[in-house]
Amino acid sequence: KIMSSQVDTTRLSKKDNDLFRSLVTMYEKKQFAKGIKTADTILKKNPNHGETQAMKGLILNSLHKKAEAYALVKQGLGNHVRSHICWHVYGLLYRSDNNYKEAIKCYLNALKIDSENQNILRDLSWLQIQMRNFTGFMTTRKRILDLKPTLRVSWIAFAVSNYTAGEYQFAVDVITKFYEYNKDKADPYEEGELLLFQNKCIEKQFKYSDALDHLRKHRTAIVDKLSMSVKTAELLTLCGRFDEAIAQWLQLVTQQPDNYCFHCGLQTAHLHLDAATCSTMFALKRLELPSTTLPLSDSQRSSLRDLYKQNSFKSKSIHKIVLTLFNYRRSSDAAADAEFETVLDLHMTRFLRDGMPSLYNDISALLRIDIVEGQKQSSKFVVDAYDVQRHPVMILTQRLVNTYITNLKSFGTFVEPASTAEGSEWEREPPIALLWALYLKCTLLELCGDLTGAMAAIDECILHTPTAIDMYSKKAKLQKKQGDLLLASETMDNCRLLDLQDRFLNNKATKYFIRADLVPQAMTTIAMFTK
Repeated sequence: KIMSSQVDTTRLSKKDNDLFRSLVTMYEKKQFAKGIKTADTILKKNPNHGETQAMKGLILNSLHKKAEAYALVKQGLGNHVRSHICWHVYGLLYRSDNNYKEAIKCYLNALKIDSENQNILRDLSWLQIQMRNFTGFMTTRKRILDLKPTLRVSWIAFAVSNYTAGEYQFAVDVITKFYEYNKDKADPYEEGELLLFQNKCIEKQFKYSDALDHLRKHRTAIVDKLSMSVKTAELLTLCGRFDEAIAQWLQLVTQQPDNYCFHCGLQTAHLHLDAATCSTMFALKRLELPSTTLPLSDSQRSSLRDLYKQNSFKSKSIHKIVLTLFNYRRSSDAAADAEFETVLDLHMTRFLRDGMPSLYNDISALLRIDIVEGQKQSSKFVVDAYDVQRHPVMILTQRLVNTYITNLKSFGTFVEPASTAEGSEWEREPPIALLWALYLKCTLLELCGDLTGAMAAIDECILHTPTAIDMYSKKAKLQKKQGDLLLASETMDNCRLLDLQDRFLNNKATKYFIRADLVPQAMTTIAMFTK
């Protein structure tokens, strides 16, 4: 908002000054047409009134008339260079163009004239944090707090500014002082979040025991019990109290067995890692785990497998996690290799039976190798097609898939029945199992760089189920990789025709047409979902 309480009224009559105030209100309410008329009315009597010129320029900027806006604001600033409103408006123009550096300069000039203007200080603080000027952000929020110490938001923003500047203890002290100063309780959830933030500031100082004591002291005031439980488990792990931490993590995993963050914490505590490594593991994203990131020894992997055997979690994702606990064909433990083959076989047959396309992602996540960089060891994904072909997990997976396909075609089962004599009966798998087994074979061959073999497999998929949309999409992708962009666009368009109400397929077909330089067809296709 543009504050007009300190406008120099000697430059305008009382009537015109009231019009100027209404002009500011019209801008704030986005009544731009009325605002232009009001500004013209004032300028008709006072053609050199700088603040009115600046406000009119600001409205023109909102109407996307950039050139006129800048010219008018500069003219207004020249007519009234000692006006904080003109400098503030000039900063707003720069901010609208994402020129934050110049906008900050304008705000600072405005504050030289009106050092206690709350709106300018607030706008300045936003740009300072946008520019990662954490020290300046902290200084500005301190000035705002000094001016408005009764506002709750001023205290919280000042505490956050100290946190961003790395002044963690000062942020803790600010929140403590706020509770001493303000006895009125706000929303219980907001109070709990503020306490969790204060706890995080204590943790950032590596005072893990103090943070744990603080959390337990205020446990009744924290509404978000799940966040409190997670933070308690993390702090117990960081403190080295691993038995208590494991118990806490097991409770969380039992509640949400598909949450990889909880499995990450459980593995971290079970491995008894140091505090620095624990912090790194807690920051892992997506489906990363210590078992997929750290170069664990055979004994550590065996210990983790025993942990998951002792606790039966009801989730399909558990099998994916257990698969990462093996070091297939890279250790001397033959029993562990045999167990891995059994677990992988069980996982693959379950997912193929249910028709899960994501099975390929589970397999590719196991294609890792250990590397040494200096004195550090780590694990990374295999990327090169030649390395993928030679990876033990890929060799095993392809062998299993080929066996599944052969048995499904001959007997309708993943495993050859014990008796195949005439008159014998056995339980057959659903027809969809063969389709997704062929699809998995296609994706594995694609990953190995064998595009010809992958194309043959996907053609077999389409022959098996001509209406399966995913198969046509995969075929178009393979044709694109082979360099036949025209044929790929035709295949993708056939895929789109199988479901004309699918916007995603429509967009994909458009991209394939553009890639093949078929712009008219692309325009026609994308227009189907535009109004």
